[in-house]
Amino acid sequence: MNPPLAPGWEQAGRIEATARCLAAAKLPGAEVSEMSREADVVRSLVEMADTLVDNYDVVDLLTGLADRCVSLLGVSAAGVMLASPAGGLGLVASSSEAMRLLELFELQAQQGPCLDAFRTGERVEHENLAAGSGRWPSFSAAALQTGFRSVLALPLRLREVTLGALNLFSTTSTPMDEADIIVARAFADLAALSIRPPPRPST
Repeated sequence: MNPPLAPGWEQAGRIEATARCLAAAKLPGAEVSEMSREADVVRSLVEMADTLVDNYDVVDLLTGLADRCVSLLGVSAAGVMLASPAGGLGLVASSSEAMRLLELFELQAQQGPCLDAFRTGERVEHENLAAGSGRWPSFSAAALQTGFRSVLALPLRLREVTLGALNLFSTTSTPMDEADIIVARAFADLAALSIRPPPRPST
């Protein structure tokens, strides 16, 4: 059964309207025969907003979001974790099998960028991974073994509630451009709108 739309879903309509206005505007340097990267971003935002105002499957939507992050942001892999009713995190979507296994390791080891973004509700800045050192020694070693060299994580927030986190991994140590981070933040916000906050555990 499809979940009910999350509180604040009406914001998706405003996001969609803004994206459609951008799509109608002429993009600098864009050719009629070739859609620019900016147009690809706008189209993705419009498509996700369209999904949010109709029936949808959360897992399918978040899997598509992870894939869009890889294709549009230049990252090598992306994954999404969501909070459970008990307050912990669970893996919901990933862009590859290697990413899925690494995120499961992160949950098992209870250390890593996605967990930090969820616990603090703040962005985990670009982190170059080094085996056996840094904030997450065990996780970093596993990530490097998988081929990833850097990571950035964003919380999924709806009003004052943190619902999960988005992990973005790269096989290089080059930081993401701030413009790409802004796009990633827009995807994370749309993802948050698709999720019903878990009920608070009874005390």
